[in-house]
Amino acid sequence: MSGVTETRSPVSQSLSAFYEQRGVPADAWHIGPEHPALENVAIDLLGRLPGRQVLEVGVQAGGFAAPVIAAARDWPGFEYTGVDNHAYANAPPFALLQAFLQERGIVAPVRFVHSDAGAFLSGAGPDSFDLILLDHDKPCYPRDLHLVLSRNLLRAGGVVLIHDVLGNARDAWRVCQRVARLHGCATEVRADVPEGLGMVRYGERSPASSATRAWMGARLSLGLWRHQIRMSARHAAGRALRALGLR
Repeated sequence: MSGVTETRSPVSQSLSAFYEQRGVPADAWHIGPEHPALENVAIDLLGRLPGRQVLEVGVQAGGFAAPVIAAARDWPGFEYTGVDNHAYANAPPFALLQAFLQERGIVAPVRFVHSDAGAFLSGAGPDSFDLILLDHDKPCYPRDLHLVLSRNLLRAGGVVLIHDVLGNARDAWRVCQRVARLHGCATEVRADVPEGLGMVRYGERSPASSATRAWMGARLSLGLWRHQIRMSARHAAGRALRALGLR
């Protein structure tokens, strides 16, 4: 996959060592090859954006959160919110990540929220964030991008980052690009981040009509509902086969 492999940052190395020292099983946390390129893009953006309120949807092991918080903790106006529903096995409890930050004296306005992405975004207020990272369940990306843009969760000049757009989220990214255009946003892809990083810049073009955007929102919700039904049926079939000793 396109991208530049980089050496782990000191913060990522410390986080890995922390999990190992705490006896967290290797399959219960994961810091992927997109680090540190992913957080380096975000840190660079935060240095140039009008504000510094960050939302990460899909915290998992904190491979993005810890370096960003460590780098920007003393910047005026910096705040970090991390959301995860801990559906994935490699998402340790938030208490571990908080302990890592505390042990290293990393103090900053930080909050972690155990929530489904759609529920959190549906309840967030307008103009709440300057930078949002979506890095969770790939089929949810288009719906969640639509929620971000239709609810005006970004401040003027804000950016949404979407990971894996050259990998597992390739199909979802195509839909995200259509969503972005409907909302008057420009898009680009950073291939220097492993698996690709999509960037959606808020409010750079004229949006489509409100009726067209509402129609797109309904289509996205229906598509995600169908996906969830298929996945539930697949999981149920898998459980039945395991119960019968056939898997």
